[in-house]
Amino acid sequence: MTRTDISLDRLVSKYGLERHNALIQDGVEPAVRLNVGSKAGRSLRIGTSKFGGLPHLAEGTFWPVRPNAEHPLQFLAQFHLASLPEECREAVPLPRDGWLYFWFDILADWQSNHTCLLRPESREYPFGWVTFAPEEAPLLRSEFPELREPKVPANQKLPHYQPPMFRPYSEHRVSFRRALSLDKDSLKLLLTRADEMTEEDVDSNEWSRALEMMQEMHGHRRGKRRIDHRLLGSVHEPLGTDMRVDAQRFYEQRTGKPASDDLKSWIMLAKFDSDDTIQHHEQDAGWRWGNGGSLCFWIRRTDLENTDFEKAVAVIGNTG
Repeated sequence: MTRTDISLDRLVSKYGLERHNALIQDGVEPAVRLNVGSKAGRSLRIGTSKFGGLPHLAEGTFWPVRPNAEHPLQFLAQFHLASLPEECREAVPLPRDGWLYFWFDILADWQSNHTCLLRPESREYPFGWVTFAPEEAPLLRSEFPELREPKVPANQKLPHYQPPMFRPYSEHRVSFRRALSLDKDSLKLLLTRADEMTEEDVDSNEWSRALEMMQEMHGHRRGKRRIDHRLLGSVHEPLGTDMRVDAQRFYEQRTGKPASDDLKSWIMLAKFDSDDTIQHHEQDAGWRWGNGGSLCFWIRRTDLENTDFEKAVAVIGNTG
């Protein structure tokens, strides 16, 4: 029996979900929890897995800009895949080494929240970008690019208008820990069945226990901040929506090619929760996606297998 089986059996028993055991066992999939350290006192060494600061890009590559808009993207995070624990590297469908970088169009987000201006590109909002550097690539600490502040007429400014904040986020070391998850459809079915038990007054808190089990599978510990930064796995969407539908639409907008109608062809590559510790400055509210939800990057399985990470798309969701 594998370590995954042992952990899962313990969790199913702990939360009294034995009647759903077959569904849970069939739907389990590997994930990696991202544990974020305190703000770094000085720049972290080249190649460190981290949130914020300046990216360490492969020599000869450039800071990415938004296609058709020509403004730089905001750097979010970089992960050295060879630094994942061996048990994670063996289980997850990621390259065994190299660096993954995550970017976000913060200017489009600013225009949406502070002005009445049309976004730089009205399609595919939000706009996220993922890049990859092979293990053998020499890395250099990049300089932060300048952003020319757009001119906003007074009548186009919302009452709470503020200029765009384009500067590095605070730098935080990231460590990895093995986690478990359920695939999107198994999780949805588990919560649906548990909700039926609650409605029929058979088990009034089975739904809550199922959700708590998922949180523990994802690496959440009691008494800790309920922040779930993660590579891979699935998410609970309380409003019943499915981010994979948006991922398909954004993919078609970006590539001009129809995506498969099979939602199962999509994998959640990364999930970044709203987090007030990752800030532009001390008074900044930190990462805040939508109404305090999550920024999730999705990729098709075939693109992941081909390490074609630039075809990944970002979706903001009110996730749990």
